[in-house]
Amino acid sequence: MKMLATQRKSAADPRLIAARVLRDVLKGRSLSDLLPERLNGLDDPRDRALAQELCYGVMRGYPRLQALVGLLLKKPLKAKDQDLQALILIGLYQLSEMRVAAHAAIHETAGAAGRLGKRWGVGLINGVLRNFQRQQAVLQEKVDRQPSSRYAMPDWLLQRIEQRWPDSWQERIAASMPARR
Repeated sequence: MKMLATQRKSAADPRLIAARVLRDVLKGRSLSDLLPERLNGLDDPRDRALAQELCYGVMRGYPRLQALVGLLLKKPLKAKDQDLQALILIGLYQLSEMRVAAHAAIHETAGAAGRLGKRWGVGLINGVLRNFQRQQAVLQEKVDRQPSSRYAMPDWLLQRIEQRWPDSWQERIAASMPARR
């Protein structure tokens, strides 16, 4: 019976559901196909809203968040641990873009690794997110040096925009971006 209670708890965890959705999206699946189906596991509308915001927010800011992950991890995670990669992205998104209390974002995101059955990932995620929290300004500055991560757009798109509007491309991109908190 204890196992069943744990399964129910993990099924109703918005960060865990978002991590699984993002893992599958990063493998090539469609976010719009996966999200409605996976959100059915969340009874509370606030949990559904959180999981949806995490998925859309991480995908919107993926180039920037991925650049931060590259600075924070000594070596990339293995392909079988893409769910942990997704949790790190979720944690970074919460800390940098959402109004979630830092201690709650770190605790809940790291705890989701344990609910995935990867207890070793709890310490990894906790350490990565706390390191980001301590060095956020320096890391953000490093990431901003690269236009693709600063603007959260692929290089090919930035090149096309620059070609089309050579004198005002940066202003046009900045005007299209949401305000950072």
